[in-house]
Amino acid sequence: MRETKFRGKKLGTGEWVYGDLQYVPKERTASKAAAVAYISNLNENNIIQTFVVDPKTVGQFTGLKDSTKWEQLKPEEQKAWLDSGKTKKQWNGKEKWEADLVKLDGKGPICEIQWQQKYARWICYWDDLENGPSYTFLLPDKDKVIGNVHDNPELIRNENTKP
Repeated sequence: MRETKFRGKKLGTGEWVYGDLQYVPKERTASKAAAVAYISNLNENNIIQTFVVDPKTVGQFTGLKDSTKWEQLKPEEQKAWLDSGKTKKQWNGKEKWEADLVKLDGKGPICEIQWQQKYARWICYWDDLENGPSYTFLLPDKDKVIGNVHDNPELIRNENTKP
């Protein structure tokens, strides 16, 4: 069974937090002005902590990993992995999240991971300048996560809007 988890950027700091999602649509908030999203998880003392996050940044884990090898990680990424209590041997690629930007087969277009509700599947979407919107199925181990639309919007603009 696939692990269901979410991420979102904390309001105020912009820091990514990971865990369970609680979402309140604007119609159900006291002010009815805006939706509210919360991400909850357990801290190192097994105490539940809850963070208010920007609803526009909330994304779900796809259950898939990319093809990034341990040696391709930056030193700070390797350190963060090891500091989390995991070993180098346990590394099997970066997690793919909704709104992540990936490079297909290391040479194709940069595309955004999206959920396609109509067919209940994850896709990789890009706007082809010659042919219009395009997508492919999201496959494990066939691409590399290079950023996300919230932290790196320039990646998709630069790649797909070249003259």
